[in-house]
Amino acid sequence: MADEIISVTDVASKGVVIDTPPVALAPNIFTDVRNIRFKDGAVRKMEGELLLNNVSVTLGSGTIGKIRYFAVWENPNRQPFGCYYIFVTDYISAAGVTLGQKVFIQDHTGSTIRDITPASLNSGNGFKFTTSGWQHTLFSGGFAFIINNGLDKPHYILDTAGNTNINDIVLAELPGWDSYNVEQQVFKDTYNASSTTVFDLGQKVDFTVNSIVVTGTNTKAAQAGTPAGTGTVNGTNFVPGALPGTIPTVSGNHFQIYTDASTNTTVIVLGNLSVSDEVQITVQSRNPVAVTCGIIQSFGNLLVAGDLTEKDGSTIIRRLSGVVRTSDVAVPGSVPNNWNPFAAGVSTADEFTLSETNVIKDMKSLQSNMYIYSTDSIHAMRLTGNTNAPVSFSPVTDEYGLLTGGGVIEYDGKHFIIGGNDIYVFAGNPGDIQSLADGRIRDYFFNNLNPIYEQQLFTLLNHHENEIWVCYPTLASLAGECDEAIIWNYRDNAWTIRDLDSVTAGDVGPIKGGGIPTATLALTGNSGNAGYTNRGKKEVQAVTINGGTPKKTIGTKAIKTVAVGTFSNFTTDTLERIDLTLTGDSGPNTVTARSTLTFNSSSTFTYDRDKTTYLDGGASVIITGDSSIGTVNFPASAVLGTNQADGATITMTILVAAVRDYINNNNALADWTATASTNVLTLTSDVPGPRAFSTSSLAIGGGATTNLVIASTRTGVGVYGITAQQSPAISMRIQAPAVGGLHDAIDETITFSTGKNSQALLAADALPLLQAKTVFNGGSSSIYSVTNVGNVLKFVSRLGGNHSALTITFKTAYSGTDYTETTFGGNVSSTVNVTATGVNRSIPPVTMTITFPAGNTSFKYLEGTFSRANIVTELDTLVDADNNWTGSTSTGLVTATASAVGVQSNNFGVALTSIGSLPSGFTNGTFTSAQTRAGRAAHSTTDTITLTPPLGNPISVNFNSTTAFDPDSGSSPTNVETITATEIATALESAWTDTTHFTVTRNNAVLTFTSVLRTNVSGAFSYTVVQGASRTGTLVSPLIANSTGSNISVTEGITAVYAKMTRVTITLQTLAGDSVIFDRHYGEGPGRLLDPTFTLLPGDSRYGDTGLTSDSAYLAAYYNPDATQNSTELAKPNGSVVNTLTAMQAALAAISSNQLLLVTPNNASSPTSIQISPSQFSSNANYVKSFSPATQAINASVAPTTTALTAAAEGVLVAAGNPTQSTSGTTISTNFDILRPWSSSNINPTKLYPIFAESGFSSGTLFNRIRAGDLGYTFGGTNYISYFEKQQMSITPNFDTENLSALALWADGGSIETVGGEPQRATLRVRSRATNYPGEKPFLTTAEDNTKTNAKRNKLVINDFEIASSYKVDLRVLGRFINYRIDDANADNTVANNKAWNISGLQLTVSKGGIK
Repeated sequence: MADEIISVTDVASKGVVIDTPPVALAPNIFTDVRNIRFKDGAVRKMEGELLLNNVSVTLGSGTIGKIRYFAVWENPNRQPFGCYYIFVTDYISAAGVTLGQKVFIQDHTGSTIRDITPASLNSGNGFKFTTSGWQHTLFSGGFAFIINNGLDKPHYILDTAGNTNINDIVLAELPGWDSYNVEQQVFKDTYNASSTTVFDLGQKVDFTVNSIVVTGTNTKAAQAGTPAGTGTVNGTNFVPGALPGTIPTVSGNHFQIYTDASTNTTVIVLGNLSVSDEVQITVQSRNPVAVTCGIIQSFGNLLVAGDLTEKDGSTIIRRLSGVVRTSDVAVPGSVPNNWNPFAAGVSTADEFTLSETNVIKDMKSLQSNMYIYSTDSIHAMRLTGNTNAPVSFSPVTDEYGLLTGGGVIEYDGKHFIIGGNDIYVFAGNPGDIQSLADGRIRDYFFNNLNPIYEQQLFTLLNHHENEIWVCYPTLASLAGECDEAIIWNYRDNAWTIRDLDSVTAGDVGPIKGGGIPTATLALTGNSGNAGYTNRGKKEVQAVTINGGTPKKTIGTKAIKTVAVGTFSNFTTDTLERIDLTLTGDSGPNTVTARSTLTFNSSSTFTYDRDKTTYLDGGASVIITGDSSIGTVNFPASAVLGTNQADGATITMTILVAAVRDYINNNNALADWTATASTNVLTLTSDVPGPRAFSTSSLAIGGGATTNLVIASTRTGVGVYGITAQQSPAISMRIQAPAVGGLHDAIDETITFSTGKNSQALLAADALPLLQAKTVFNGGSSSIYSVTNVGNVLKFVSRLGGNHSALTITFKTAYSGTDYTETTFGGNVSSTVNVTATGVNRSIPPVTMTITFPAGNTSFKYLEGTFSRANIVTELDTLVDADNNWTGSTSTGLVTATASAVGVQSNNFGVALTSIGSLPSGFTNGTFTSAQTRAGRAAHSTTDTITLTPPLGNPISVNFNSTTAFDPDSGSSPTNVETITATEIATALESAWTDTTHFTVTRNNAVLTFTSVLRTNVSGAFSYTVVQGASRTGTLVSPLIANSTGSNISVTEGITAVYAKMTRVTITLQTLAGDSVIFDRHYGEGPGRLLDPTFTLLPGDSRYGDTGLTSDSAYLAAYYNPDATQNSTELAKPNGSVVNTLTAMQAALAAISSNQLLLVTPNNASSPTSIQISPSQFSSNANYVKSFSPATQAINASVAPTTTALTAAAEGVLVAAGNPTQSTSGTTISTNFDILRPWSSSNINPTKLYPIFAESGFSSGTLFNRIRAGDLGYTFGGTNYISYFEKQQMSITPNFDTENLSALALWADGGSIETVGGEPQRATLRVRSRATNYPGEKPFLTTAEDNTKTNAKRNKLVINDFEIASSYKVDLRVLGRFINYRIDDANADNTVANNKAWNISGLQLTVSKGGIK
């Protein structure tokens, strides 16, 4: 079947109905709601509560407790911008005991809260404690506020017309309220002949507090009766006697008092009565009584009180619960001053008994009548206009009444009433009374109302929403706080329900704005100025140059000396010296052997290829040689093969060629290669060494054998079996026998490298091989050292003494086998020549090593006889041998002069070494190195000295242009190297040309800088040195170095201080951000130009309002501490102030041109205050954010006079004065509140909201606060859940089981949180479950637990619905009835959102389920 669409529309017209069974309700009637409003055709999230202020009050003693009552007083004096809130709190002693209650008044902003409780009331404990008896009424056009608690006398406030000072508000007792004697007139009539003289008073008189008075024609006095009773007749201790059976006789104008036992009433018997006598009997209180009332209300120009109690002390004189009392008419502008119904001459003060059984609960005026509500009746009170009977009362109904005070409220000319068992409307006619809650919410309300605290409910008229709120404590209320409101929309006749948060009382009234950007800019008086408050003092910094600097130089050569000390001549040991000369060739030079075998050229033979006759084919060649060859047979059949025809004649040319090929191709002759030329076979050995052929022959079959002619053409050299590559070079063996006490025997062998075939190559090859031997390495264990000098190997003994002769032999060796020297073709010869025979003198030769300044060394081997002169010569020779130095000698001295100019930092060094002891007196200490001069390179750059001031730019000097230093010139100034500190200071002084910040003087090497301004200079002078090349090698001392603290002496300056001008700035908020629309300084003085902290603003004139046009002219108009201090200068002013009217006029002109501002000056030509507000309520609005000097970043001040300033020393601060400027009256609000778009200082009298006093405890701490309802979407910042619910809605009229597949919502709305902002959308939850039976619980907020009836079939479905992003949710639930709930909580129903939303209709998509 096709899907069926069920539309639910008109959702706002019926509201919630709880009392009627859900299954009987139409689809557009909801079965449960919370915090929603039916309005404008939609179900809407109801607004929450907004905090106005917390209530925190400090008392002289004790503390406040909970707020018990709250009322709005729209005092005409505060209208239209303000009002008062009045509230009552418990008064708690320091011990925590509730002593009473206090009444407070606060302004609408909550900034001022006053205790207005009369100080002496109830011994200072305030009003008696009650949780529910408080109520109030307004009188005298709202100037009077009357408040009552039912336990104390009513009190009132009567504000004086025009008073806006909350501190002038006084709370006092109502005047004339009580303190009268009660006069109960029990009888008043004319006596006639048939009348009795016994009068029953209808009550038993309590004589402790009452007496009986008889007046009329004759005033009668009491006398003792018979029986007389006890006590004084008619006195406080009087107890009447019993009325006798016979009427007693009373004499004269007296009366007697008795008790009638049968009626238990007091009776009197009168005497001396005559016909036509007027008799009036009154029971009169002995003392003036105190009166309380349960309710008091204004009615026209009088007050009406009901539910009265009269007391004499603690004794109740009369309990008048069903009585109302009217006051006398009040004089205009005052409150009634007479309530005594027994006083004569009053027109309206009276009392009326309306009920003997009911308690008057409340009174409300309606249609010119006052309707008086008791528990079970309604009476009407009217003003008659008759002076004799100015008021009249008539009963309306005895079937309807009022549950409690505060349960009736007027709307649209009708009364909304909470009766004892219904909520109904009353329009003045009993026939029009009708229930508003029956069948809808009546049972829900009365069953949920907490019976313990029901008297604490109250009603509010929320006129803006056409609603009446019944705020009441539910059964869940722990201390009587109202936690819920049922709300009736009297236009749509629809009910809804909302939560309340710890509400103890409430009223409806205006509230302070959240703020719109408004400003009142006020400025009067004179400005500050810019004169001196401290003349200041100039800073002085002395700079001392701490050294000299070298000139540039042409350069000098270094001169060094080595002095040789005296010592005894000495002769060293003579060392053995042997020359070994090697010639020849180290080999190997192997040769391969070669031989020829010549065949007889004439020989031939016939080739028997088929070996028919000869197996060898007709001939054989037999070759025989040494052992490396042996004998090899070459048959013709093998060598000729098939290359020749059988029978062919073979010549020797053919045969020799065939043998050649056979040998080469088949390696038939080992290690030989054959060649052939006609009849000659040439054989060349493939390996070196001597090889030879012996007898070889040619045998021809059938013929003779002939020998071949053998010739050796090249003899082989080497050893057969050892290749040329393997063949060794020659080894050399050096031997010498040992010499006792001198050296051991020598037997060392070296093997030459191959191919060393010259003396040079042999010597070069042998040297490292010999030096590798310990005996020849020159070490401490060696016998000789070996060197190669001119290709001759020089052997020098380590020790002196005659060494044994060296023997040289040669050989070759391969793989452990020795061969003769020449076996492999090498041949080396040796020549040994002893050039010096060693001699031992016990003084080993000495090595003298000289180290040059550059670090290179040279040495001389001292062997022989030496004197001091010899050593000087040897050193000089070593110096001269170095290209960088030239030596010269004198006695015991070698002088070395460098070849080039430049610094040679180091001196020469001489060191002696020996394998033994040095000669006596000849040591390293014999030599002394020194420097005549270090030398200098040529340098063309000198030091650059940079002087850096704390202010301004640095300067630099150098001396590159001075004449170069030449130490050898012999004349000044070229032979003077130093540029002195004074010369440097002089150069810096000349370079200092910028006097913007400092001037300079000089004394020798000290430069003194004085600041141009009178100021404390941050930082100090310093100088730095960039070293020039001329420093290298200089002898100038001390050299100038970077300055240190000791080189700079600072006498601190003192910054001049100036008074501060008045800055007038108006800053606007614009679409582009902050914008300064007006910004100028006012006041004059030298600081306008000289104060470094002063910044000239775009709106400023450099010369202020003086009209001057130059700096010099402006400064000349005011005192100048740097000028000559004569009488003319001292007579000048130290700045001047300006009247701020000038600023206000300029500001008004500047801001008036802004079309986005509403600008209203208090005087167009001479404004002292300007009101400014935005012309738009949008995000484009312009408004004032700040105003200076209302808030000053720098406080304006007035400089001292010139006389006062100059009376103090320079650098001493003289106190500034305060300008007379005042911004009193300036207010600025920058808040742009979208909920309350009016000033946060004011109310909006056209916007009335429910206002709640809320009290309770949070974590044990008391809170008292005042909140406005119907604002925002939180309860004071806490989110709350809003929902509407429909249960037991039949999916189809015949109650089939259907499949509800989807639910579409016509949802809209969102919260606009900023001016001009976009709506912030809510996410809703659609909870749905189908049920099958009427009355079956749907459990829409209980998570599925599979234990409910048919639970597995009817699941709870929860879907998200995002407003403006969703249009439906898929349900897929099956059943006879659909139950759904739409809320803004999260899935588990614990957290809500704070966004507005509304739903104007629903559509359900139904598919046939098929089950009945």
